[in-house]
Amino acid sequence: MFCRQLLNSILLAVFVCISGIPEAKAVSIPNYPLFIATGKPNVLLILDNSNSMDEAPNGEARGSNSPESKSEIARQVARSLLDTYLNRINLGLMAYRQNEPTASFLHNSPYDVSYDPANYNPSYAGPRRSLTKRFRTPNPTDPGGFIYYNVALPFYANSNYGNGFCYSPTADFDNGAETYPGGPWDTYRCFRVKIGTSDGVVSPLPSGGIRPGEAALGYGVLIGNFTFWPTDSDLAQGILDFGRLNAWTFVGRTWFRNDSPGRGFYMFRSVRWMLRTGHPYLPN
Repeated sequence: MFCRQLLNSILLAVFVCISGIPEAKAVSIPNYPLFIATGKPNVLLILDNSNSMDEAPNGEARGSNSPESKSEIARQVARSLLDTYLNRINLGLMAYRQNEPTASFLHNSPYDVSYDPANYNPSYAGPRRSLTKRFRTPNPTDPGGFIYYNVALPFYANSNYGNGFCYSPTADFDNGAETYPGGPWDTYRCFRVKIGTSDGVVSPLPSGGIRPGEAALGYGVLIGNFTFWPTDSDLAQGILDFGRLNAWTFVGRTWFRNDSPGRGFYMFRSVRWMLRTGHPYLPN
């Protein structure tokens, strides 16, 4: 975050992509230099309405209307500013301009996962490439079971992909031989079901129908063999290898757009509508 003073106007950019923000909190703007000039100071609040706001602060896909999403945290901050500084400042609201979004299906995809509760430590603060996992999410195919991980990012699809549980004996999270864009990228076997706490894999990677060794590890309902490569979000975090075990779970419907004609909207009514409805995009 940065502020640049232009005469007696202040440009205030609020980005809520900082890890570890547990909830929306009131933003306190210091009196200096806002209230030393004659007249009301001018403040421009730029609200991030990109798809990254579908994420929780730790990167996990939540959906923009979730109270745990960066989008909802940002809207709560904006509402707090409006309430706190009503009639004290000239407040303008702006958001990124987007091309027309399309309806999409949001999934959460944890990388380098474990199913073994012995590897879970919510106080862990070490490197993300570790047997110890800081976060967990319920395994929807194994009541009482969890998926443990250190990194999760969203992915978008044109349909509901449901749940997926994948393994690759050649993958090595954060330590593979891949280079972008050439790879080589690991091939995974993916299934609809994973039960139990085993983190084992079958090597070499089979083809064809589900094998007895895979069933013994808790895998069921084969989807197929797939090769995964990094998205822009992965590259931004330096992720080229997704670990021997990874998974995905369906989160819900969302809006998706990954390009912009540039500039932004400065239309108070539209931004007020977005804050009220939770829609992550402004109408053109």
